[in-house]
Amino acid sequence: MAYRVVYTDPALEDLRAVREYSEHQFPLLDPPFADELVLHIDLLADFPLMEEAVRRRRTVRKLVHSPLIVYYLVDTARREVRILHLWRGSRRAPRL
Repeated sequence: MAYRVVYTDPALEDLRAVREYSEHQFPLLDPPFADELVLHIDLLADFPLMEEAVRRRRTVRKLVHSPLIVYYLVDTARREVRILHLWRGSRRAPRL
């Protein structure tokens, strides 16, 4: 049975910013970068443990969708993947 993917408010704000930036900078990109990103994140519903844990936060995992890193938690009891942040990989990691 698939997990439910849930975006936190900070992750939704990150996604909005990614969408606005990519649509402004790359208007002819088809499919849009943000759409491809969401499809990649949606894979976590079926494969929540497919990516590695963050080194100093073993409960947090990260999915790379270059140039972004998607930070998330897996709640096996609730069968839920909670998206915490969508973060540019060149930046220092967010406080999780």
